[in-house]
Amino acid sequence: MVNMRANHSFPCIYEIRNLATGKIYIGATTDIIQRERYRFCRLRNNGHFNNSLQNDFNYYEEPAFFLRTLVIAEENILPLLEGKLIKIHKNKNTCYNEFGRTIISQKRNSN
Repeated sequence: MVNMRANHSFPCIYEIRNLATGKIYIGATTDIIQRERYRFCRLRNNGHFNNSLQNDFNYYEEPAFFLRTLVIAEENILPLLEGKLIKIHKNKNTCYNEFGRTIISQKRNSN
């Protein structure tokens, strides 16, 4: 059972959606609140590692982007789910992700 703590931080797959283009960035985390702060801080400071997402963020500006939870799941299956969702959207050419599967990087960003 997923532990949905009082602060609503839980393991999940999320998307950052560009409302102007419909493109999305898919990620996985065990702390969605911290991840949202981290991703948007990097984007605001022109420091996101994904150049396509960063360029669109700079062009369309922050109001065109939002982060939302797609799937709440047990932590051990997040990489599998993340990879499947990326593959689906890469095939539709609607995904910013540059690789077929990403690694949950929350551990190196944890506080």
